[in-house]
Amino acid sequence: MDGRSIYVLTGAPLGGKDTVIEYMVKHTFQGITDTKNSMVLSYSFIDDSKDRAKLIGIKPEKTPEFRKFLSDDADNMDNFDPENRGYGYRVYRFLNWLDDNTDERTAAIMVNLRQMKGIVSMGKAVHAKNYRVRILRVDGRGLTPEEMSNEGDKEYLSWPDDIFHHVFDNSRDLDYRENQVREFVNKERQEIADNIAAWNETVECVQAAAE
Repeated sequence: MDGRSIYVLTGAPLGGKDTVIEYMVKHTFQGITDTKNSMVLSYSFIDDSKDRAKLIGIKPEKTPEFRKFLSDDADNMDNFDPENRGYGYRVYRFLNWLDDNTDERTAAIMVNLRQMKGIVSMGKAVHAKNYRVRILRVDGRGLTPEEMSNEGDKEYLSWPDDIFHHVFDNSRDLDYRENQVREFVNKERQEIADNIAAWNETVECVQAAAE
């Protein structure tokens, strides 16, 4: 592998995952690969579901009903595999996006994705493209389990701690949250330079949790 990474962020709804992604893109992983112009990109798996909601006239709101629609739609798309590729429609769309938007300069992709089935199938699919997958959790903000309106939002709570490569504490102010992301980026630069063979260990943990 050449060290390119896909970082999957999970955590409670409204917990600040998008903010973490913004900080990680801002403090880019320059130097993570041998090229001079490493790039960090971001991708949201839920955007397809939001687009379908608009098409059928559902207003995007941060309500339990809308969140349940998004979760149910994501499950349907993850299970939609008419050509038996081994992954659903959302992963199919993501692979096409990778082909269209990445090249040898791409160092890392930041992904917002909560469903374990999607993470496992995506991980298998991108392995052939020389990416490794690492799962990050964002804690400290967002809805409580009692406030979550569907099982998809709660799924990450049952995953074992050893699945997560890193846990961010989003309970404090924005300066603190940005500083911890900056520290993580610097740590990842060194880790990737020293050791880029984390894939097999990660996928074994993810598959075990999905069974």
